Amino acid sequence: MSLRSAEEARRWIAEADDRAYSNHVNEATAASPRFRVGDLYGPLAAARAEAPVVTTARLATIIRGVLPPDRSGIDSATRSFQALRIRVNDELGEIERALEQASKLLAPAGRLIVVSFHSLEDRIVKRFMIDAAGRTPSPSRHDPRGLAARPAPRFRLLTARPLRPSAGETSSNPRARSARLRALECTLPRSAT
Repeated sequence: MSLRSAEEARRWIAEADDRAYSNHVNEATAASPRFRVGDLYGPLAAARAEAPVVTTARLATIIRGVLPPDRSGIDSATRSFQALRIRVNDELGEIERALEQASKLLAPAGRLIVVSFHSLEDRIVKRFMIDAAGRTPSPSRHDPRGLAARPAPRFRLLTARPLRPSAGETSSNPRARSARLRALECTLPRSAT
């Protein structure tokens, strides 16, 4: 995170509506159903009433007091800081824009290969690739829109499911444990779309 982003994060933590912050953490961390947004909302509001939350240590203490570590043992504060980084850097928006731009640059037989490390990232990549390959479900056969001809898709999926690292790879590189690789190939020239 850049210095500018760190300052933006600090300001957002200090000024954001408690409920908005709690909602964002819940969405970005894909918190378990056991965790309710209100669980973080109350303690965060109470801590802010005492004094502004300006250090990561204080925010981490508040989060750890509410959220237990997940099943894999990852600290709940780690996931919350990841959510903050995703928001401040607009990482999900960047992924959407990058996929769109990259797909426009591909020539026939060109391949777009994406490695994601977070379920929210992977969801965006998956939906983009399914749409680009024309694999979106058709409307009901009773819906007149279902009769309209669809243009030929410009891409084909190379990975029906994401490729995951092998056990050997994750033992030699633990950071690879959450990696998911998806790929598609361009089948038509840009002018054909």
